[in-house]
Amino acid sequence: MSRMVKWHSPAPQTCKLITKNIVYAIVACVAVFAGSVWAAPVDYRLSFDGVLDNREYGGGPTKDETFFFARPEAEAGFRLDDSHRIAGGLTYTQEFGAPEAADNLHPLMYYRYEGDGGNTRFRFGAFPRFGALDLPEWFFSDDAAYARPFVHGAALGIDRWGAAFSVWVDWTGRQADTVREAFLFGYGAGYGYGMFFARHDFIMYHLAAPGIPVPDDHVKDNGGLSAEAGGGGRVAFVDSLSLSAGGVVSLDRDRGDGVWHTPVGGFVRGYAAKGWFALRGAAYSGEPQRLVWGDSFYGLNSFGRVDLIARFVSRRGMEAGFFQSVHFFSGKAGYSQHFVLRAEFAGF
Repeated sequence: MSRMVKWHSPAPQTCKLITKNIVYAIVACVAVFAGSVWAAPVDYRLSFDGVLDNREYGGGPTKDETFFFARPEAEAGFRLDDSHRIAGGLTYTQEFGAPEAADNLHPLMYYRYEGDGGNTRFRFGAFPRFGALDLPEWFFSDDAAYARPFVHGAALGIDRWGAAFSVWVDWTGRQADTVREAFLFGYGAGYGYGMFFARHDFIMYHLAAPGIPVPDDHVKDNGGLSAEAGGGGRVAFVDSLSLSAGGVVSLDRDRGDGVWHTPVGGFVRGYAAKGWFALRGAAYSGEPQRLVWGDSFYGLNSFGRVDLIARFVSRRGMEAGFFQSVHFFSGKAGYSQHFVLRAEFAGF
């Protein structure tokens, strides 16, 4: 018996998504056209990121899963002078196996300033995360960066007297009836002298109540601070060697009871590279951290990780590497295989 198939018009959400993506494309084209009309020096950047991250932890703090995606990114802009630039473009993530309706197309529109020989840097708008923010994994994990490869806000970096300072904000939610106002804020400071270095970072995630109050639901604040010190450089037959230790503290509060939870823990990290190969390790011990955007393993009392890295390509504009990783936690061992590829071509 034959079956009749009735055609249905696209769902309202799908139509909205298509319209939204068309608007993004038009905005990007207008930005490029404006650069040409103004006859200002035009520059561009094209990049491609490919990631295959397979995680088999077998009962760890996060579920076994695989991230497999390709992300092309394109932008064009014009320079007002050697320091000031305005750019527009698109970033698109094709996550293999994800629902077709996933909203993976996002606009890039931002102002960029680089002055004092590159020692002062400022970005404002919607700009790529890569090259703008360098956050420790306990504050911002790999999978958080996979889902949010852009920043909606501002970032300022200043290098002076052998030290580096940065402050940034990333707006993640505009308040609506059923949506919370939310944003990330942070700062960092680092100092290097010879082969020694020190670093301090802070992050705060503010999560307000939605426009329509929810019973027994309150404003939440989550974040943390960390400090790290160590040394590194070229040692004997090793191209690059570093060893550091530090501590991290979570700052977590539900304004319903007003109690701050401040778990404390310590970590050590090391890295060694020679030619095409590198070895990286990290260990954490202390109270389980309460960091919303951080790596889930820091939510354990202790864990260790060892990465064996093959660096197939490492040169300007092109990087490719394979990571074979082992996690040790709760008397178990979890494994992950991680391949990353990044290519970038820019004309400035």
